[in-house]
This record gives sequence, structure tokens and C-alpha cells, in this order.
Amino acid sequence: VDAILLLCATGRQSRKTLRLARTYVILKYADMVEESEAVSERINECVQYLRRDEEGTAEGSSDKL
Repeated sequence: VDAILLLCATGRQSRKTLRLARTYVILKYADMVEESEAVSERINECVQYLRRDEEGTAEGSSDKL
């Protein structure tokens, strides 16, 4: 989960690739069966990155620190 979260944070293109691979669906299923609250929170962080709307934002604007 941490590796996916790092990919989400690296940039728009990484998030786009994860969306195309339907990573969101896999994460939602993983969250359903996950018993650890800490891991579940990390999964939800990933989901929020993947669900957010980036339409209308300048390329790279969501990638700035």
C-alpha cells in the first residue's frame, strides 16, 4: 500500500497510469477485507488520490510540494 501511495504522490502521470490499471477497484476490495485500521487508513489515502478530479488544473500543478 505504501508503494502505491508513493506512486500517487509522484505525479499526475503516475496517478493516470494507476487509474488505467483500475488500481482503485483493487484498493477498495483490499479495504473491505483489511483488519488493520492503520493499513485501512493508508488504503483510503491512496483512494483519495485516485478519485480526485484533476480536470481543469494545469499540468504539474497538483505535483508541487
